[in-house]
Amino acid sequence: MALDVQGPDSPRRYAEATLGTFPTLVDEDNVLGDTFGLKAIPNALFVSAEGEVDGIVASSFDIRRPKSRELIERWLATSTPYGVPDADPDMEWSDEALRLFRQAGAAVRRGDRAAAVELLNEAFPLEPDNYIIRKQLWAIEHPEKFYLDDVDFDWQDEQLASGR
Repeated sequence: MALDVQGPDSPRRYAEATLGTFPTLVDEDNVLGDTFGLKAIPNALFVSAEGEVDGIVASSFDIRRPKSRELIERWLATSTPYGVPDADPDMEWSDEALRLFRQAGAAVRRGDRAAAVELLNEAFPLEPDNYIIRKQLWAIEHPEKFYLDDVDFDWQDEQLASGR
Protein backbone atom coordinates (compact mmCIF):
# COMPACT_ATOMS: atom_id res chain seq x y z
CA MET A 1 0.00 0.00 0.00
CA ALA A 2 1.34 3.42 -0.87
CA LEU A 3 -0.04 6.56 0.62
CA ASP A 4 0.55 9.70 -1.35
CA VAL A 5 -1.63 12.81 -1.49
CA GLN A 6 -0.05 13.59 -4.85
CA GLY A 7 -1.84 10.65 -6.47
CA PRO A 8 -0.47 7.52 -8.11
CA ASP A 9 1.95 9.15 -10.55
CA SER A 10 4.38 10.38 -7.87
CA PRO A 11 5.09 7.02 -6.20
CA ARG A 12 4.64 4.95 -9.39
CA ARG A 13 8.32 4.95 -10.37
CA TYR A 14 9.38 3.86 -6.88
CA ALA A 15 6.66 1.20 -6.66
CA GLU A 16 7.44 -0.22 -10.09
CA ALA A 17 11.18 -0.34 -9.38
CA THR A 18 10.80 -2.06 -6.00
CA LEU A 19 7.69 -4.15 -6.43
CA GLY A 20 7.56 -5.04 -10.11
CA THR A 21 4.09 -6.29 -10.86
CA PHE A 22 3.04 -6.63 -7.21
CA PRO A 23 -0.33 -4.86 -6.81
CA THR A 24 0.02 -1.55 -5.02
CA LEU A 25 -2.84 0.57 -3.75
CA VAL A 26 -2.30 4.33 -3.66
CA ASP A 27 -4.49 5.77 -0.92
CA GLU A 28 -4.75 9.47 -1.74
CA ASP A 29 -7.24 10.25 1.03
CA ASN A 30 -5.74 8.14 3.85
CA VAL A 31 -8.84 5.97 4.14
CA LEU A 32 -6.81 2.96 5.28
CA GLY A 33 -4.62 5.00 7.61
CA ASP A 34 -7.72 6.42 9.27
CA THR A 35 -9.44 3.01 9.43
CA PHE A 36 -6.48 1.19 10.97
CA GLY A 37 -4.99 4.06 12.98
CA LEU A 38 -1.80 4.20 10.91
CA LYS A 39 0.34 7.28 11.43
CA ALA A 40 3.54 6.12 9.78
CA ILE A 41 4.52 4.37 6.57
CA PRO A 42 5.30 1.94 4.97
CA ASN A 43 2.54 -0.51 5.85
CA ALA A 44 1.28 -3.82 4.51
CA LEU A 45 -2.21 -5.27 4.63
CA PHE A 46 -2.65 -8.99 4.06
CA VAL A 47 -6.01 -9.58 2.37
CA SER A 48 -7.40 -13.08 1.83
CA ALA A 49 -9.00 -14.27 -1.39
CA GLU A 50 -12.33 -13.69 0.36
CA GLY A 51 -11.49 -10.04 0.93
CA GLU A 52 -10.84 -10.39 4.66
CA VAL A 53 -7.92 -8.54 6.24
CA ASP A 54 -5.76 -11.32 7.66
CA GLY A 55 -3.01 -9.15 9.05
CA ILE A 56 -1.29 -5.84 9.07
CA VAL A 57 2.31 -4.76 9.43
CA ALA A 58 2.35 -1.14 10.52
CA SER A 59 5.21 1.23 9.71
CA SER A 60 7.94 -1.36 9.26
CA PHE A 61 7.11 -3.25 6.09
CA ASP A 62 9.63 -3.12 3.25
CA ILE A 63 9.48 -5.75 0.51
CA ARG A 64 13.25 -5.37 0.06
CA ARG A 65 13.89 -6.68 3.59
CA PRO A 66 14.24 -10.45 4.01
CA LYS A 67 12.01 -10.39 7.10
CA SER A 68 9.14 -8.85 5.11
CA ARG A 69 9.57 -11.34 2.27
CA GLU A 70 9.63 -14.24 4.75
CA LEU A 71 6.41 -13.01 6.30
CA ILE A 72 4.71 -12.94 2.90
CA GLU A 73 6.00 -16.38 2.00
CA ARG A 74 4.84 -17.84 5.32
CA TRP A 75 1.40 -16.24 4.95
CA LEU A 76 1.02 -17.50 1.37
CA ALA A 77 2.18 -21.03 2.28
CA THR A 78 -0.01 -21.48 5.35
CA SER A 79 -2.97 -19.21 4.61
CA THR A 80 -2.92 -18.58 8.33
CA PRO A 81 -3.56 -15.02 9.41
CA TYR A 82 -1.09 -13.78 11.95
CA GLY A 83 -3.64 -11.39 13.42
CA VAL A 84 -4.86 -7.89 12.89
CA PRO A 85 -4.22 -5.75 15.96
CA ASP A 86 -7.15 -3.96 17.51
CA ALA A 87 -7.27 -0.28 16.66
CA ASP A 88 -5.24 1.71 19.15
CA PRO A 89 -7.36 4.69 20.27
CA ASP A 90 -4.18 6.74 20.69
CA MET A 91 -3.42 6.17 17.03
CA GLU A 92 -6.71 7.41 15.64
CA TRP A 93 -6.51 10.47 13.45
CA SER A 94 -8.26 13.56 14.75
CA ASP A 95 -11.15 14.64 12.55
CA GLU A 96 -9.54 18.04 11.94
CA ALA A 97 -6.11 16.63 10.99
CA LEU A 98 -7.74 14.14 8.61
CA ARG A 99 -9.87 16.90 7.05
CA LEU A 100 -6.80 19.09 6.50
CA PHE A 101 -4.81 16.14 5.13
CA ARG A 102 -7.53 15.34 2.60
CA GLN A 103 -7.85 19.00 1.60
CA ALA A 104 -4.08 19.10 1.07
CA GLY A 105 -4.33 16.11 -1.25
CA ALA A 106 -7.10 17.77 -3.22
CA ALA A 107 -5.00 20.95 -3.47
CA VAL A 108 -2.00 19.05 -4.85
CA ARG A 109 -4.14 17.22 -7.39
CA ARG A 110 -5.54 20.51 -8.69
CA GLY A 111 -1.99 21.90 -8.95
CA ASP A 112 -1.97 24.16 -5.88
CA ARG A 113 1.11 22.86 -4.05
CA ALA A 114 1.43 26.04 -1.96
CA ALA A 115 -2.06 25.52 -0.52
CA ALA A 116 -1.24 21.87 0.18
CA VAL A 117 1.89 22.87 2.11
CA GLU A 118 -0.12 25.42 4.10
CA LEU A 119 -2.80 22.83 4.96
CA LEU A 120 -0.26 20.19 6.00
CA ASN A 121 1.58 22.77 8.11
CA GLU A 122 -1.75 23.46 9.81
CA ALA A 123 -2.38 19.72 10.35
CA PHE A 124 1.08 18.89 11.71
CA PRO A 125 0.75 20.65 15.12
CA LEU A 126 -2.55 18.84 15.69
CA GLU A 127 -0.71 15.50 15.48
CA PRO A 128 3.03 15.97 15.93
CA ASP A 129 3.50 12.17 16.20
CA ASN A 130 1.91 11.64 12.78
CA TYR A 131 4.67 10.73 10.34
CA ILE A 132 2.28 10.45 7.42
CA ILE A 133 1.52 14.17 7.63
CA ARG A 134 5.25 14.94 7.97
CA LYS A 135 6.33 12.75 5.09
CA GLN A 136 3.66 14.06 2.73
CA LEU A 137 4.72 17.61 3.55
CA TRP A 138 8.36 16.72 2.96
CA ALA A 139 7.53 14.92 -0.31
CA ILE A 140 5.70 17.96 -1.66
CA GLU A 141 8.48 20.34 -0.64
CA HIS A 142 11.38 18.02 -1.57
CA PRO A 143 10.26 15.47 -4.18
CA GLU A 144 13.90 14.72 -5.04
CA LYS A 145 14.24 13.07 -1.61
CA PHE A 146 11.40 10.65 -2.35
CA TYR A 147 10.84 10.00 -6.04
CA LEU A 148 14.05 10.24 -8.08
CA ASP A 149 15.98 7.13 -7.15
CA ASP A 150 15.68 5.72 -3.67
CA VAL A 151 13.99 7.32 -0.69
CA ASP A 152 16.57 9.39 1.23
CA PHE A 153 16.08 8.04 4.75
CA ASP A 154 19.20 9.82 6.04
CA TRP A 155 17.69 13.16 5.02
CA GLN A 156 14.43 12.21 6.78
CA ASP A 157 16.39 11.36 9.95
CA GLU A 158 18.02 14.81 9.76
CA GLN A 159 14.60 16.43 9.48
CA LEU A 160 13.35 14.53 12.53
CA ALA A 161 16.49 15.43 14.52
CA SER A 162 15.89 19.09 13.74
CA GLY A 163 12.32 18.84 15.06
CA ARG A 164 10.68 19.19 11.69
